[in-house]
Amino acid sequence: FLGVDGIHFDFGLMTPNLMEGRVNQLMMKVSRETILVADSSKFGKRSVSVIARIEKVDKVITDKNISKDNLAKLKSLGVEVLLV
Repeated sequence: FLGVDGIHFDFGLMTPNLMEGRVNQLMMKVSRETILVADSSKFGKRSVSVIARIEKVDKVITDKNISKDNLAKLKSLGVEVLLV
């Protein structure tokens, strides 16, 4: 499972901590599946360190307040979405 501070469709998954960003990259590299857990407020936010492109995530678990546009973008990238 991966948590992030920002999800931006142009830049990717982001965190303000450079070291945390690098650790997250390595975790994704060695995992069989990457599941992103992030509430809808994280979408559209940017930060200092880019972890990965959004399409590198297999699944996203988020709340039902996600915009229809963001939901459609995730699905168009082939990312499975679970709303809770």
